[in-house]
Amino acid sequence: MELDQAILSRHVVRSFSSRPVERELIEAILEAGRQAPFAGLAQAGRSDFRRFFVIELGTEQAEAVTELCNDFNRCFAQRVQEENLVEKYPAYCSIFTGPHGAPRMKTNFGCQWLVIAAERKGMPKREQYVLGYVMAQMWLKATELGLGFCPRSTVIDILKKDELCEILGLPDTEWQFDAFTVGWPAENVQPRTAPRPTPVADITWFTK
Repeated sequence: MELDQAILSRHVVRSFSSRPVERELIEAILEAGRQAPFAGLAQAGRSDFRRFFVIELGTEQAEAVTELCNDFNRCFAQRVQEENLVEKYPAYCSIFTGPHGAPRMKTNFGCQWLVIAAERKGMPKREQYVLGYVMAQMWLKATELGLGFCPRSTVIDILKKDELCEILGLPDTEWQFDAFTVGWPAENVQPRTAPRPTPVADITWFTK
């Protein structure tokens, strides 16, 4: 697949088939993430600043990560009520609370594999930006391979990062995270249609 075609074809997949994903395909996606740029000054002299954790859903490790995500959901639902955030952010807050303010969002990854990318924190603090590069390259690679890719920002939101590090077996808590699920798309899955930003010609100014 050509790069331009992959960019135009890329979309979030939330419905997956039960077809297993071959390990070599996951490894190809991770290699694309490994090759993503990093913050050279922040990681000077290191080569162990990026790690990937491939977790099979339904395992004890996956359930532990899911519970940490649900813990954030419960805490945020309470915050929505206490700070009346629904007026300011109705679309987002409606995910977490029902008509009477009861928490209703539970994490359901809905796929065979959850992949967590970890980038070591450094100075200057660039790890979250760098993870954006990592995720973008892995998403394009998954698209090229015909696999479905769904970013899971709920892992970023986990409040108890120390517990997440313990679950993953990391030696310390100096890490920032991002995550996605990957699998074969369900049959007849259709990409969600959403308005794109204004055409580039209308939002670009070249200096003279």
